Amino acid sequence: MTNTDKIKQACIKANPEIVELKFGCVVKGHQFGVIIDNQTIRWEDAEIEDVEMGYLNNLEINLGIKIIGRPIRLADVLLATRNAAGTTDKWKQKTPKGKDWYEFINYAITLYWNLKDDNLDHQPEPTKKFIADLL
Repeated sequence: MTNTDKIKQACIKANPEIVELKFGCVVKGHQFGVIIDNQTIRWEDAEIEDVEMGYLNNLEINLGIKIIGRPIRLADVLLATRNAAGTTDKWKQKTPKGKDWYEFINYAITLYWNLKDDNLDHQPEPTKKFIADLL
């Protein structure tokens, strides 16, 4: 499992809304697409497909379409780290003495996170490795 996959799993566990079928949710069928309203998918080749609402709620079962979700953002990562905070000794090992460990970890993540492109997939690998090691 890659660092990105590990982080995404932790973020989805902390915030299941990431993979809810709503505006902006990315799906994958014969190509990638985006949910643009309650019953429409816009595919990457610009084709628009109307889907009955009952089918939209069961895309994977009815249409063989995989739900990818929306992009993982810094807020999702911080929420996932808060959920993992204190669950393992590695948190305490990475914290300087006299510092609040959760505050320090959040500072370290935001220091290296590229705030101009707030998408986990576009972050440098050392940043993703640091975060994955915490989860």
